[in-house]
Amino acid sequence: MTRPRLLSAWPIAALLLSAFVGAQTPASRPTKATRTAASRPAAAPRTEFPWTLAAPSSPCPSHVPPPTTLLPEQLHGGTSLTLERVVDGDTVRLLPTKESVRLLGLDTEECFKGKSLDSADRKRMVSDFAGWRKDQLAGTNPTRPPKYNTPMGEAAHSALDRIVEGAEEIRVVYDDPRRKVDGFGRVLAHLLVRKGPTWIHANVEMVRQGLSPYFVKYGRCMVWDAAYEAAQAEARSAKRGIWDSRPWNPEDPLARYGSYDDYEVRLAWWAERARDLAKAAEQRKTRDDLYLLGDADEGRRLAEAEGKTVTVFGSHSTKKNASGLILYGLSHLKDEDFLIVGSASEIAATGIAAQEGNLVWVTGTISIYRGRPQFKIGPKNPVIVHRTWPPAAESRPVGETR
Repeated sequence: MTRPRLLSAWPIAALLLSAFVGAQTPASRPTKATRTAASRPAAAPRTEFPWTLAAPSSPCPSHVPPPTTLLPEQLHGGTSLTLERVVDGDTVRLLPTKESVRLLGLDTEECFKGKSLDSADRKRMVSDFAGWRKDQLAGTNPTRPPKYNTPMGEAAHSALDRIVEGAEEIRVVYDDPRRKVDGFGRVLAHLLVRKGPTWIHANVEMVRQGLSPYFVKYGRCMVWDAAYEAAQAEARSAKRGIWDSRPWNPEDPLARYGSYDDYEVRLAWWAERARDLAKAAEQRKTRDDLYLLGDADEGRRLAEAEGKTVTVFGSHSTKKNASGLILYGLSHLKDEDFLIVGSASEIAATGIAAQEGNLVWVTGTISIYRGRPQFKIGPKNPVIVHRTWPPAAESRPVGETR
């Protein structure tokens, strides 16, 4: 049997190689860079948004002294509470009470949760965040921007999980004893967690991580105000989180996550409201006829003021139709909005609808309906809406003058 000649293929291979090399002009021949790029697999679009915590600074504004000097009335639930779970970037659930705690001083972006993580809306948010953001802002007041779901909101959820993970003790601390719950029934508080010898103020730490500005829309914190300011200054200087100016790119694992792009507008709005709240609180010290909605005791005081002309201070919450009347609610406590009641034309004539998102002073005569105080517009009961106090020119009575 004759052995095959293995070398017979070489002339053919040489001819093919020569033809290939000859066909490669300098412009078309792959360079080292293009060969490297071609061999690198395409980055998969990011669909998860974890957060890596920035290391503590020195001194760290979120590291607070042990809360041994707190008075019993400052603590919600004493010293026996534990955390059930993190709901989102600014809300947790407690055990054994099952209560929700809204963390004061921060307002993280919204996030998809549970089954909605697999929704078409979330997929749209991830794949086309610019278009998603544009749709969320369509038709809204650009000076009063809304909240909506973002990748940064999911990162905030991740960050708070990491901050409280492994906590050996927690303390839930009230800021203002007159405002212990919000209009949704959630406890309003500072959350302190102990890890080893260190107590960490979780709210302040979230601001330091760059997941939220210092949120003053409902007033500055009476306790730890300076810590929030220092945390925000550090985050802005380091360009963390929401303060990172790089554009959103779902295919770049190092790019910032998609988030709101209008924080300067939000900060200006919140600061305006904080000034109004501070002004009203100062006036309240010398005015028995002024009632600050949201304060726990004001419902009782208003019920005792039946037939008196008073001024309430608050912001719009709800609007309902009932038996041909408009019930225009100012936010107070859960299921206890303070109502301004009148026909559609009477409510419209107050101008209050144009003040949505703002805090207003509203003057009228208290009537009681089913045990609850309200303003009922009528010929002898005018209602006057003031955007500022002392009243400005835009304030106008409705009822008596018509």
